[in-house]
Amino acid sequence: MVAKGVPEAEILAIWLDKIGMAEYLALFLTQGYDLSSIARITPEDLLSLGITNPAHRKRLMNEIHSWQITDSWPSVPPQGGLSEWLTLLALPEYISVFDSQGYDSVQEVMKLSWEDFEDIGVKRLGHLKRLGLAIKKLKDCRRSMNNPLDTLTNSSKVHPVQVPSPMLSARSVAPAMQEQMNPPVPPSRANEECSTYPELRRSSKGSYDPIFERIEPIRLNLVSTGKILSDASRERDTPSVLGAPNADCPPPPGMFECRLNF
Repeated sequence: MVAKGVPEAEILAIWLDKIGMAEYLALFLTQGYDLSSIARITPEDLLSLGITNPAHRKRLMNEIHSWQITDSWPSVPPQGGLSEWLTLLALPEYISVFDSQGYDSVQEVMKLSWEDFEDIGVKRLGHLKRLGLAIKKLKDCRRSMNNPLDTLTNSSKVHPVQVPSPMLSARSVAPAMQEQMNPPVPPSRANEECSTYPELRRSSKGSYDPIFERIEPIRLNLVSTGKILSDASRERDTPSVLGAPNADCPPPPGMFECRLNF
């Protein structure tokens, strides 16, 4: 509607009537709010404006956030100076006010605060809001022009976030997560020392020596049954060493006699 040349006051009236809050039209118009300033209004601004109902403030903020309005305020001081800048802000009535106070450049006005504007004579909340937002836009643009590398650095400090692909199934993700949570146990020193020695692999026919790479057959000492029985009978017929007459054994102890005298 703005592009079609409809006055902003009429657009504001239609909008407030549509959301059932036409009673606040006089507050916005009296305090000098335009659509660009309303698009950047805060709940505190609405309270200062006189909208004390919390439900109404919440409804207004929700509706305002859905707007797609951009301001037309200059991002750099115009060549025409302070008078041209105030005209672009739709505040030409303050040209004489600033001139009477000795302010003749945009750079000087950019140093003023909210309280300074009130002392100069800017009393309407909408006009104070518009001046503050326009000055902030000038400062932000100047800061980005003076430090272009900072803007690039801040924009590049975006850490990528690894998002699991929807094509991966739960079975393929679960083992990887389990491996990260339970890392493999490092081998102990005893296992490392034992692994340094060569192992002898045994087969059914012999043992394999990895150092010399040969197989040695297992040798068994087999004795016949007859030889075992003959050796056993020979040992039975041999007299015991303890029973020999010439054995060097101590004599048996003598009789022990004990007499008791009563």
